[in-house]
This record gives sequence, C-alpha cells and structure tokens, in this order.
Amino acid sequence: MIMGRKPLIDHRHLMQKTEKLLMEHGYHGFTYKRLAQSLGVARSTLYEYYANKDELISAYMLWMMEEVLAHLAQLDQHYAGPSKIEALLRLFIQHKEIHLVTKILPLIEKNESASVQAALERLWSYHDQLFNKINRLIEQGKKEGWIKPDLTTEAIAGFISAVVFIPIRSLLAPDGDRTKRDHLKVNDQSFAKSFSISAAILAGAVVGG
Repeated sequence: MIMGRKPLIDHRHLMQKTEKLLMEHGYHGFTYKRLAQSLGVARSTLYEYYANKDELISAYMLWMMEEVLAHLAQLDQHYAGPSKIEALLRLFIQHKEIHLVTKILPLIEKNESASVQAALERLWSYHDQLFNKINRLIEQGKKEGWIKPDLTTEAIAGFISAVVFIPIRSLLAPDGDRTKRDHLKVNDQSFAKSFSISAAILAGAVVGG
C-alpha cells in the first residue's frame, strides 16, 4: 500500500498563524481546531508536525525569540550612538509578542515531552543571550559617552524593560475569564502615545548629552 505524502505546511506561516491565535485567544483558548481552520488543513495534519499544543507553542516561542535575536544582531550595523536605544525600544515594540513568553511559560506542561523540555532549555538560553546583548549595548554607550556613566548597567536595563513593559501592559485585556485574560488587544493610538512618553523619559534619564 502506498502511503500518502504528508501535506506541507510552511513553517513560517504556521508560526505566524500560531502567534495570531495566541494573541487573539490566549493560551487556554488556543486549539488545534482553530489553527487547522485558520490554515485550511485537517486537524490531523497538525499532529504530523507537533504531537500536542505545548510542543507547538514551545516551538513558536523559540521561533519568535530567534526572530528577535536576529534583528537585535543587526543593530550595530545600522545604528550608532543614542539612536541604538530608540532602535532597541522599537525592536521590542515591533516584537511585542515577546511578552507572550512570560505569560505562557508558567502554563506549559514542562514534563509533556522531551521536545518540550529541550525547547524550554533553549528558550532560557535565548533569554540570557538577549539580556547579555542589551547589557553590552549599555556598556558600549557608557564607553562612547552617549549613556550616562553614573547609572549602573542593571538600572538602565531596568529602565529599558519598563519602557517596553508599561506600554505593552496597557494592551493586556482586563478580562477576568481565565480563557481570555492572556489576550493582547491593541489600541494603536494609545499604544503609540504611551510608547512615545516612556521613550522620552528614558532618553532624558539615561542618554548623555
């Protein structure tokens, strides 16, 4: 008997659809049924790629972090001086989905499978790479004189985190429903205003004259 070929799903397309559904429905509302409908494939097709939703979501978080790190690596090539800070902030805003990681991680069944465990270990490694890169950027700014040297690197990193987190927090839905409280809902105007104010505060606080 000749077995049929596994239907092909583009990996990037799969990750993007996974992200969209997580943003719209949160972890608890994310299902293979919804994803299959979004992709236009049978639900059984998804199981040929990932055995369960935690394996898929873990793979998505790795993909998203790899996207952020790839863009972060290009900052030195395209920006210099204080503009690096703004570019860094805009990178995190562009990839606001990174905050899904902190919301989803506690919900993942860590003993679900070996692949989930391996993915989570790599995710922590990426987390360390991300913050090491931010710290190196701050140290470079101090050395070159465009970041105030009297502030500690840890404090500045905290400022940067707050600038990103505060506007993102304004997007979090206040729903009490367990299946909805990890949604992100975007109001572009209020978000842009919140980001601009926070970025200006950061610039005045840490960027040297």
